[in-house]
Amino acid sequence: AERLKLYRELDSTKDEEALLAFGERLVDRFGPLPRETEELLNVVRLRWEAIRLGMERVKVKNGLMIVHFVGEQDSPYYKSDTFMDLLRKVTQNPSRFVLKQHNNRLAMTVRNVKDIEDAYKTLQQL
Repeated sequence: AERLKLYRELDSTKDEEALLAFGERLVDRFGPLPRETEELLNVVRLRWEAIRLGMERVKVKNGLMIVHFVGEQDSPYYKSDTFMDLLRKVTQNPSRFVLKQHNNRLAMTVRNVKDIEDAYKTLQQL
């Protein structure tokens, strides 16, 4: 029950300040956070960045990050400054970023992603 309560609280954090406060409460209660817990906090950050960039789904596994963009091809998102900036940055590094369309959905593969924190920092730079 306690673990579920903590997961719910974590899921309801809305910004970096609340996430840092959550982490501080965990340290106060349980001591130094293990690497896995730090990664869990970074999953939340990664999700925020993905949403900011118009991504609906993110998967990090085996050195790759695969992201799926908004499913509707005629979405205004694809004409937004956010998407245009992302395209500009991604096309400057074709060895790391690969855009593909699969089943009428745009996806992007990012190579050389070490972990969730690296995935988060990569999206932050976009």
